[in-house]
Amino acid sequence: ADLENQVGFYLNMLPLRTILDRNDTLVKVLEKVKQATIEAYQHEIYPYDSLVEDLHLEKNTSRHHLFDVIVNFAQFEQRRLAMDNVQINTFLEESQTSRADFQFMFTDEPEQLRLSIEYDTDLFKQETVKQVANTVIALLQIFVKHIHTPLTEINNFLLTATEKVEQQDFLQTAMNIDEDF
Repeated sequence: ADLENQVGFYLNMLPLRTILDRNDTLVKVLEKVKQATIEAYQHEIYPYDSLVEDLHLEKNTSRHHLFDVIVNFAQFEQRRLAMDNVQINTFLEESQTSRADFQFMFTDEPEQLRLSIEYDTDLFKQETVKQVANTVIALLQIFVKHIHTPLTEINNFLLTATEKVEQQDFLQTAMNIDEDF
């Protein structure tokens, strides 16, 4: 009744919090996300606005109340509906605004997984987002092959030899600076 005469975009946002351990494997991470999701669905009726209000979060119009990143996974069936000389098709519309700092939208399509990224252009340059996209793709490929590898070791598969040397140099420099203090 409250929404009877309204038109708009209504979304049931389900915030999840998952605490990861450096030694978790991808299997363990997926188990934790699954458990967090199951627990969150037990409270899905709790109004999002009430959650924000009850948490006494400081209002800041430059960012979202609870999160900076949205990850969305969708499975769409391409269907054509016909009703008395009217044809209805489903389609995905490109957005000109981002609802968060980053939004990763994975779409399961026949024979492929599609990734679309929305991002806040005030915070990130297009080159940075391209690097993030390439890293996400590389991580997905690594996870498929190394699903039982601890997260701390995934970096070894991700970095090129040059990046590994640069990382070691950076860490050594950071340790030297820490020892000086």
